[in-house]
Amino acid sequence: MTSNPLKIIVLTEGKPGHLSQSMGIVDLIDREKTIQTIKVNLELSAEESILRGLTGFHTMMGFPSLKSAWQRACKYISNDDLTFLNEKKPDLIISAGTIPSSFNILMKRIYNCKNVVAMRPSLMPLSAFNLAILPKHDLKGNEPPSVISTLTSPNSCRHELIKSEGIAFSEKYGLHSGEKYWAVFLGGPSKVRQFPVDYVIKTLRTIVEKAISENAKLVISTSRRTEKEFDSQLKTLSDDFKDQIAFLQIYSQMPESTTKGILATCETVFITEDSVSMVSESLWANRTTSVIELPSQSQNRTDKIDKFKKNLLDENLITVISESNFEIPNRPANLSELNDIKVIRNSVNSLIKSIV
Repeated sequence: MTSNPLKIIVLTEGKPGHLSQSMGIVDLIDREKTIQTIKVNLELSAEESILRGLTGFHTMMGFPSLKSAWQRACKYISNDDLTFLNEKKPDLIISAGTIPSSFNILMKRIYNCKNVVAMRPSLMPLSAFNLAILPKHDLKGNEPPSVISTLTSPNSCRHELIKSEGIAFSEKYGLHSGEKYWAVFLGGPSKVRQFPVDYVIKTLRTIVEKAISENAKLVISTSRRTEKEFDSQLKTLSDDFKDQIAFLQIYSQMPESTTKGILATCETVFITEDSVSMVSESLWANRTTSVIELPSQSQNRTDKIDKFKKNLLDENLITVISESNFEIPNRPANLSELNDIKVIRNSVNSLIKSIV
């Protein structure tokens, strides 16, 4: 095997959660490596669907030609990135999400390299990837041998990697060592979950009251999907409990990522269940994790969040907070119960052994 660093291209459409998944895979590669992140300047639109269709047809039927499909894709990559690709041909392409998947497949063929995808890309054949990392709740059956399944999504929040960010976060926002901190991550309405403001505020108030009884202080963060109506009520709640809330991030007013710093600081974490990626990050950070249940958009159908939650409950990795049940977990998170990190590390490192 060559001693040269492995040249890795990470493709992103700009979604932080998808980029975190790709970088989480990169972090598990043991070989010396260089990493270049390339932005795909294409949105989920008719044009994206056309490119996806062309890529699928080429993969399955050889038509259109690879050259014509790649020429179309190149319109959405900067000239600087294309120059970089041609001068330093990649050994491995990694992406997460549907939009970058066409580019991932085409680059593999153009540069004769290996590729990895996280999440199931819509309408793309999984056989086009050397390794596909899918959450268990996303399996349909009859997946090719290149597919591995995990309970959680890969991410870059492993506890040994985020310690320095915890120190920086605590220093910046005046959190003190020796204090007990609980984190609360709040999302918003999605395609599969409602986000009733009154219910979430009521649940948050219960968490605050429990924190008082446990001599813990709260670190609270909202997200891109949190609506203004909720922000307003959250501020009122914060005013009611000024001494108990050590840090409050209203994302619309403070649009920066504090996730790693918060997870490194707080041993106990509460997360609204609309965010599969946030729950995954908390578990990879080895945090005791509770999921706040939300009403489904489809009352009579089991969806991916239901399956995700059940898989974690079956492995005793989370507790669930609902209107009828509120339990503060007293069991420390045990990362040895979460086998995903080992499975992904072994699989991706096995793949790159064939790269010379």
